[in-house]
Amino acid sequence: MEILDAKYSDSMTFKCRAHNVFGTVEKFIKLIVTDKVTASVSPSESLVQGGSNVDIVCSWTGTPPPNVTWSHVLPGGKSTPVTAGTTFSANTNTSTLHVTGAGALESGLYQCTASNGLETQTSTANLTVQSKPGILTAPLSQTVLAGQTIVLRCDVIASPPASVVWTYPNTGTAPPKDVLVNPDGSITIQNINDFNQGVYTCSATNSLGTTTVTGQVNVISPVTVSITPSQLPVHAGDSFTQITCSGTGDPNPTLTWTTENGSPVTSSGGKFLLLGNGGLIITNVDPDSDTGVYTCTGNNGKETATAQTIVYNDLGALSCTTTFADCSTNIGRACGGHCPGNCISQGGAVYGYKQYTLQSVVCLSARHSGTTGNDVIWHITNGGNTYESKLNNGIQSQYSGPLAETAQIWEGSAGPAQPASVPILG
Repeated sequence: MEILDAKYSDSMTFKCRAHNVFGTVEKFIKLIVTDKVTASVSPSESLVQGGSNVDIVCSWTGTPPPNVTWSHVLPGGKSTPVTAGTTFSANTNTSTLHVTGAGALESGLYQCTASNGLETQTSTANLTVQSKPGILTAPLSQTVLAGQTIVLRCDVIASPPASVVWTYPNTGTAPPKDVLVNPDGSITIQNINDFNQGVYTCSATNSLGTTTVTGQVNVISPVTVSITPSQLPVHAGDSFTQITCSGTGDPNPTLTWTTENGSPVTSSGGKFLLLGNGGLIITNVDPDSDTGVYTCTGNNGKETATAQTIVYNDLGALSCTTTFADCSTNIGRACGGHCPGNCISQGGAVYGYKQYTLQSVVCLSARHSGTTGNDVIWHITNGGNTYESKLNNGIQSQYSGPLAETAQIWEGSAGPAQPASVPILG
């Protein structure tokens, strides 16, 4: 079969069928007749004064007829679709883009794209508008943490070219020492602090006028939390002990307490007394059940910070053969004491590294882990799968398999803690 002078209307699916006494075979052939897609814009270059109306016409050809779209490409390469202000004529095979009251922000490349699903062609027109500057990207108003580094942008498009001047909250047009003015007109504020808080103004000026934009920078202080003392010895018979937690931030954080297992500490039941200034009083101290790691958390709705202290049963002088289990085997409990100075020569069993079995001797384990001095504090945590054998600080530990409890040396046990002072209520 031969088709003469093929046209788009000849596009269809043809079926070829062959048949004999043994059967029938069919084959389908799809024919698509196309014409090359073209796109051409006019005028390709335009220079107009601000406030002018501009028409850019895109002429196209193609079979099947293409769909025509427009986009605006600004300096820097950002492309945005243009849908408003366009008209389409199938009779004249044209699409017209109408730019009304052109200003600086209407400058740039305009792309006409014709596509029929088989072919795509693009043609570009460049429009330059002479007017007062336009600002593509204004400084972003934001709230930041003190100490951060931020960049404020002021991206300008202008013909004639414009100069950019920043005005700062406290120094006028003179950049503060911690502000860098970048070659692209943006500014970098390093290690931001309260002095940098305020309104930043970017002014772009050429011979046809000035355009000004502003951005507000708010600086807030990060939340910090500290606990005094960082480790607290208790003894049987203590009527109370006190821990103080303080927090700073903008806004000020709310302070809460939790025990080592994550349970919140509350004033209900009479065991604990929470003070309004972040203080925590433990009454009728039980050297076993009241010891452990206490966490103070500060939260101001934007940030959270924590600090920890360990309340431990002070055993006083330890022997070279004291094991972790001699004080407590209950998970969450904490103990501490003072080691003699000659325990390395005494020998003893040490199982693990950093985490030790409860049958390990305390003083050798502390030296093995790297604790300096003779004071050692530990707490009982959930057991590990294995306890490794390792030579460290001249001491060889041994291997052990899984156990339910682990003794963990408190890293802050570099020296004896001082008892808490008498509480001041109110």
